[in-house]
Amino acid sequence: MHASLLVYVLALGFYVTLASKQTADKDALNFQLTSSGNENYFYRDNITSAQVLLTSPASNATRRLVAALPAGNNGALVYFLPASTNSGVASEDKLDITLINGTLKSTTSPFHNVGIQADILVTANATLGVTLSDR
Repeated sequence: MHASLLVYVLALGFYVTLASKQTADKDALNFQLTSSGNENYFYRDNITSAQVLLTSPASNATRRLVAALPAGNNGALVYFLPASTNSGVASEDKLDITLINGTLKSTTSPFHNVGIQADILVTANATLGVTLSDR
């Protein structure tokens, strides 16, 4: 199964001009590290900076996504749980969540809100578990 999820985390208090949005992608710093059973993605441009953490597919831990925007002092956490079958038993399909390369970028919305967005690949049917946000 291929599913795409838009991860959208807002950080308040930034004034963004159209000119800065046009130069954001070409000046972006974007890299990925694997550490302690987690995939860490870092992104910084002239609009925002962020860290996205996904539980590594090699890990046996519950799949989670954490997005942090340190400049705005906020973030979000989402747990992904294997979906139950019609009989109420959890699916035997291995649930992996991965970020699709090249899709992590900054985004803006009305009232000077900025954040990040990315496409992720979900390999099995899943439901959202606990979801937390500080805003």
